[in-house]
Amino acid sequence: MFDGRLNLSIAVLEEIKKYFADKLFKTPIPRNVKLSEAPSFGMPISEYDRYSKGALTYRELAKEFLAFIQTDACMEIFEEVGCCALIRFCITKISPCELRVCNVY
Repeated sequence: MFDGRLNLSIAVLEEIKKYFADKLFKTPIPRNVKLSEAPSFGMPISEYDRYSKGALTYRELAKEFLAFIQTDACMEIFEEVGCCALIRFCITKISPCELRVCNVY
C-alpha cells in the first residue's frame, strides 16, 4: 500500500516508475485502516466499508483494469502470447486478493 505522506513511499514509487512505468496502473492503493480491518472480519473491503477511501480506490483500480483489458495493447499481448499468458500478465498488475475486493458497481 502507498502512503503519500512518507518520503520513502514516494521515493520507492518513483524508482519503480523508472523501470516499470509501462507495467504499472496509475491508481496507487493508499494505506487505509479499513483495508487492514476487513480481512480480520473475513470480508472484502467492498462489503466491510464500501465507501472507505480504500474501497473507492480499489473500485478505481478495477475500472482502470477493465479499461486496460479492452485496449489494443492488451489485444497485442493476447495475440502474441495467448490467453493464459495474458491472464498471468494482468494478474501481475493486480494480485488475486486485490481482484476479490474490487467489485465494480
